[in-house]
Amino acid sequence: MLRVNEFEQAVAVRTLDFLSETTPWHRRLWSIGTVLGLREILEGCEAVQSSVLSRRAFGGLCLSVERGAVEDLGVGGREQRRLLQDALRSAPRVGDLNYRKLRLILDEVEANYLTRWADAFESGTATATSERAARALAGHLLDAGYSARFLYGWVSNLAFKDRDTRSLADILREAGVLCSKHPRVFEVLLALRNPPGPPRAVPTGWLSGKGVIEWLRAEGHRTSNLRVGGGILVQISARDAWVALQKAIQRAQSIAARVLIGAKTKLRFVETAWIKGISKPYELRMDRRGVEVTTLVRESKMYTEPESTSVENALDLLGPLDGDPPGPAIASGWAAVEALLTAPGDEDRGTAGDRLASLVACSFPRAELTMLAYNQAGSGPDPLTTRIARAGSNLEKCTLLADGIKSGAGLTLSSPSDKLALSRMRELLHEPHAVMSRVYQRAAEALRRLYRHRNLVLHWGRMDAVGLPAALRTAAPLVGAGVDRIAHGWFTAKTEPLDLAAKAAIGLELVGMPGGRDPLQLLE
Repeated sequence: MLRVNEFEQAVAVRTLDFLSETTPWHRRLWSIGTVLGLREILEGCEAVQSSVLSRRAFGGLCLSVERGAVEDLGVGGREQRRLLQDALRSAPRVGDLNYRKLRLILDEVEANYLTRWADAFESGTATATSERAARALAGHLLDAGYSARFLYGWVSNLAFKDRDTRSLADILREAGVLCSKHPRVFEVLLALRNPPGPPRAVPTGWLSGKGVIEWLRAEGHRTSNLRVGGGILVQISARDAWVALQKAIQRAQSIAARVLIGAKTKLRFVETAWIKGISKPYELRMDRRGVEVTTLVRESKMYTEPESTSVENALDLLGPLDGDPPGPAIASGWAAVEALLTAPGDEDRGTAGDRLASLVACSFPRAELTMLAYNQAGSGPDPLTTRIARAGSNLEKCTLLADGIKSGAGLTLSSPSDKLALSRMRELLHEPHAVMSRVYQRAAEALRRLYRHRNLVLHWGRMDAVGLPAALRTAAPLVGAGVDRIAHGWFTAKTEPLDLAAKAAIGLELVGMPGGRDPLQLLE
């Protein structure tokens, strides 16, 4: 159990927001950690040398990492951060002195990252806001290779469930030990409904149908009504069982694709997988990445006959981004963005991501205030709560709540996560231009990262790019949110995507200025 300390509690609560798979897009983690950012830069040097990444795009990557590292206490003190800044601003090239400096800095930062944050919390010198600290720490833990599901359980247990009292510094030191452990080897059984072909073609780790049943019984699993044509035992190196399962699914998809194009045979895997030493079976499916276009439900467009428009076509392209393997996911997902928001004369195709980021940023206040308004409406019988509950539209509910926040009305939100969100919205309503600029910048960096990795996959064949999983994790929910706004504009008013992007750009420039638009109505 975490010791009572308001600042450390806020860091822990926000970290759990970032680790939860059910967190809505507007409260998710849009950024990566500093260590992974440095790894991306070293890989980016090679991509520039291979003419896969332009110098301009590489410069944007260096600037993005610098922005995150300049206030990151895990990097070290002022002098360490200055050294890193100098190296990042030097336009490093493979093999040159600054490239070698960055490799050494990366090793040193990775080895001491969580210890430095722990020391800062312990000494009271952690000057970052709770939001900034939680983003840095959650990003570092996720980038270390653990699944969000595992980390959520691990952090919540130590911070809020375990009877032993700990400080946040204690938890971070334990996290440092966790991150220093080597990956384990998991044995995963993938069962097939049909055999793969002649005996000479069976894969490594092949089990007959009888062998599958015997393996399952030896592990204590039920086998009644299970009919299999064989199975494959795959050895997976991973940090935790959930990561092992996702890697095993990708292995199964790879095997199935090769068999289909090599032998014209379609493998049908059983919808369940089993991991040696773990008593529960797992559903054989890729985790969703949080792509949601709820306009399709609200406007009853789920089953209508699609028209040949850029919006309808983009919706078809968007599906793989949510649950397909990384290569098809990133290629198809970016194709949807580019199809919607590329304008005549664009030389930089990544500009489509910047335009989508403006739509995401303009959608942010309404999304957060809508969630808070509904949670407030169910919290008590005070006059403001009653008015919010009786409001006829989401915009009216949000406006009432925003007015209450600006006037200092007492709000009765009970969830610690909601209270932190309320604090963020209070800052946004007080300084809309500054806060909205930061929201846009974070969204644009996430979508630029998606574009860079799309190029690494399609133009370099790098299916093992160091930041590919993180690029999908951070950007996919934002793509869904932005396309949702586009779909709403199209289905309700036939608004062209680029017209909506233009409106968003103007709204962001003028929000908070005299004569500018209200933060709640930037896309109206």
